[in-house]
Amino acid sequence: MTKVASTTDKAEAHFSDGSNSEFDWIIAADGVGSTTRKQLHIDYPGADLPGKWSIADVDLIGDFDPEEITLDLYGRDNQFTLILPIEKHRARIASSTEDALATMRLPLNVEKVRRTATFQILIRQAETYRKNRILLAGDAAHCHSPVGGKGMNLGMADAIAAASSIVGGRVDQYSDLRRKAGALICSSSDLI
Repeated sequence: MTKVASTTDKAEAHFSDGSNSEFDWIIAADGVGSTTRKQLHIDYPGADLPGKWSIADVDLIGDFDPEEITLDLYGRDNQFTLILPIEKHRARIASSTEDALATMRLPLNVEKVRRTATFQILIRQAETYRKNRILLAGDAAHCHSPVGGKGMNLGMADAIAAASSIVGGRVDQYSDLRRKAGALICSSSDLI
């Protein structure tokens, strides 16, 4: 979507191919930089934590326990590396540094790097998850520390709740209920 608009009766979406369509409802899950949220002028207050973080998804060979989560805490700045098994010979490495693989001190026999990414932790929440006939879900509505692994689950719960609210005629409750759930995760993940 390149543009959205909504009244109390309908929602309209414009697409990059020049087409546009009207809908009864739009559920916008277009991420932390949500175009929808910005166009609807919904504030997204919060904080950006200092520093860059990184992850790497890797395939491993040799001895690796797929049941063991490993945390290595080191340095004066309490830097850390976290190794999370994904499957038998695959893991996600998360680091409080800009390069998870370069700063990893633990011995791992990496066969293949599937992906790497650098990110900043943002803790933010939209002031409302609804404007007229448009509902926000996922990172468009909230973002928080990935500690605790609640981000995707919270976003999926938003989407399910949004669809259920529309089908069940309870849309007026959606924003308040999901903001409470989002606020709980944002505050608890910030404490960890």
